Amino acid sequence: MNAHPTESSEGDDLLDRAIAAVRDLPVPPGPSALTVGRTRELLNRHAHRDRQASRPLVLRPALLSLAAAIAILCASAGIYSYAMHRQQPAIAHKDQTQTPTPTPSHPAPGPVKVNPAPVTPPTPENLVKAPPTPAPATVAYADSVISGRVIFAGVAPIPAALPGVNLMPECEKAHGGPIYDESLVVAPDGSLANVVVSVSSGLSGWLRDEFPPPPSQAVLNQKGCVFEPHVVAVMVGEPLLVKNSDPFLHNVHIMAVNNAAENMGQPTIGELATEPFEAPEVFRVKCDVHPWMQAWVRVVDNPWFAVTGPDGRFSLRGLPAGTYTLKAWHEQLGVREMQVTIGPDHGTVVDFVFKPVK
Repeated sequence: MNAHPTESSEGDDLLDRAIAAVRDLPVPPGPSALTVGRTRELLNRHAHRDRQASRPLVLRPALLSLAAAIAILCASAGIYSYAMHRQQPAIAHKDQTQTPTPTPSHPAPGPVKVNPAPVTPPTPENLVKAPPTPAPATVAYADSVISGRVIFAGVAPIPAALPGVNLMPECEKAHGGPIYDESLVVAPDGSLANVVVSVSSGLSGWLRDEFPPPPSQAVLNQKGCVFEPHVVAVMVGEPLLVKNSDPFLHNVHIMAVNNAAENMGQPTIGELATEPFEAPEVFRVKCDVHPWMQAWVRVVDNPWFAVTGPDGRFSLRGLPAGTYTLKAWHEQLGVREMQVTIGPDHGTVVDFVFKPVK
């Protein structure tokens, strides 16, 4: 496909939206890059022999048989990898309780939403090549809180400057320098920002009316030619308040699949709200006027969710005693899930660990 980064079409938008929807699936990695490379080399070698021998009708069945065998091997490897991935034990650390406090039989779920302040990626001078292994959180709670930290177990990446900003004088003036990519923001100690942690199962016995949307409205701002925050989480039934804090044109292109896709222009300072979201999903938001501007929105079906800030920490407060599955989502690193159990009088501390994508 030949396309320039600044060009867009309906086909490209549909493809982007489909890819975004697939990113929410907790699947293990597929065949390695080495396997793919060797397969491609082998197929090219047979194709070359086919051309030299000028016998396409004779060699094509052999080539197809070889490709089918390789596909079966790759599929078998993927199934085995998925099975081993599902059997890996979750990393969960349970703290000892403090003095128990009475808990009502049906505690009202407290809305938890953390839309962190914009994260400024660290400069290359402040990055470390091998972040130390951070100690697990040791804070104990007495009101059934699930808390913890999200960690990047790898070499902290060097932040990349986004291209095209220097072509927009109003944007360059707002920053006085480059704008850095926020798709992978890692602190020197390994803390990972912009991860949405939410309860993905364990609430099946609850009615939707028992946990309405949070009272505070989620906000996505456009300031200095950057979306703030880079990742925002909202609940089903909740609209998103979109602001433009710049005195010039932006547009908010919502590339949703399960919800209504919208493209709203904002010519100057102001704000508007989207329609309430109807279904859980994760989708990308971009500005067609300034191609480097993009953010992610994750829609969940309950109020127990949080977005990690620069310290990588999260807290889900007010859950009733029970066993739940937690999902941690990152736009580049994928999804991690673990099962946790909490009682009526103590909290649980868990850590999610993401590894670099190879």
